[in-house]
Amino acid sequence: MTPGHGGAHPAAEDSAYCHAPHKGFYARLRIKTWGFWGSMGHAEADQSQAWALATTAIAKATDGTPEAVRTFLDSRQGRHFANDVASELFNGRTLAEAVDAAVATWMAWKIDKQTQREYGIPRGLPYLTGWVIHHQIQAEMTE
Repeated sequence: MTPGHGGAHPAAEDSAYCHAPHKGFYARLRIKTWGFWGSMGHAEADQSQAWALATTAIAKATDGTPEAVRTFLDSRQGRHFANDVASELFNGRTLAEAVDAAVATWMAWKIDKQTQREYGIPRGLPYLTGWVIHHQIQAEMTE
């Protein structure tokens, strides 16, 4: 798939970085063998389509920046999010339905006291929002 058509650049597997569309502009994303991208490959899902659907749905639900969403999806939490998408696929949902279901689940969960203590994410925030904000802060600190 080509940029602007809902997927990663065709050279994504050969490059450390590529570009994918997000909210009408190109967001930088890292292709890894782990995180959301790698886990969706293990689920035998179209990784480019899954990435496009997830970035759009997560950004819409959390108001996260493209960089924050990318960093979240590349993280350990992104891998766990992908596992929830894969579980929904296993239950017979389409990829779009699976992503939406995982977003809804992660938005219904709340940050607990232990996560607040360990990571400084405010308790009571929707789980997905909390982790996207956390990764946005982490990305800004490394710039």
